Amino acid sequence: MKFSIAKLSLLLSSLTAASHAVVVFTEDFSSIAPGGAINGLNATGDGSFASSAGNVTGNANNQAALVSDGGRDAIQINSTTQTSFGNLGFDIAFLGDTVVDPAVPASDTDIFFVQLTEGNRSTGGSPVSGFAHAIDASNLGISTVATSPSRANYFFNATAAPLNYTAPDGTTQTLAAGAFDFWVDTTQQLVGSSNTTNGTATPGFISTFVAQTFPQQEGQTFVFDNIELQDITVPEPSTSMVLALGLLGFISKRKR
Repeated sequence: MKFSIAKLSLLLSSLTAASHAVVVFTEDFSSIAPGGAINGLNATGDGSFASSAGNVTGNANNQAALVSDGGRDAIQINSTTQTSFGNLGFDIAFLGDTVVDPAVPASDTDIFFVQLTEGNRSTGGSPVSGFAHAIDASNLGISTVATSPSRANYFFNATAAPLNYTAPDGTTQTLAAGAFDFWVDTTQQLVGSSNTTNGTATPGFISTFVAQTFPQQEGQTFVFDNIELQDITVPEPSTSMVLALGLLGFISKRKR
């Protein structure tokens, strides 16, 4: 049986296993009663969920409602799995502003800060390696209806090499080493960012997600739901693929 380079390339392509995602953490807030505290949830997976430093409760849609009150109101997940290449996704809706203090303009209150870190929230006094991003809900077309939230996705690559992932719009995207992409529904909003939290180093893995408001923000409501952390595994090359690569190189050499 004669093999051409074209035929071997096709064989190699069929033998190359695609990356696939493994869910390591998920929380849908289904166990929270309206107005109930968020702390102490039992999440599915190998992590934990908590609110910290602020006003976070369950709402009538079994979602986590973060209402800024002028402090650093935050939600946080901690996974015991350290994921170097993965996706952090969550449903998000911005329900608008309520003027609490007339001295604080409502127009500056559509932003919250996201951290993807190696563990816990990163602060100036306690820096943790991780990625950082500020989301302006109004400018990104994020839903304003709690029952029809947008889907946000952070694809992150904390490895030393570029890797591919399947994007929400069905395309294959290449993500540079030490960078992250941000999607809202099927629109890519941020490409290959390497922003880090508090100026710390690029992380070697991600295990914690934090979403928080800024100081002096008052009267905005963000709702979160269906938080999911996925590890995107890249399979080792199979024996057949290695043999095919060797044969392809041999034929190329003979042709030359």
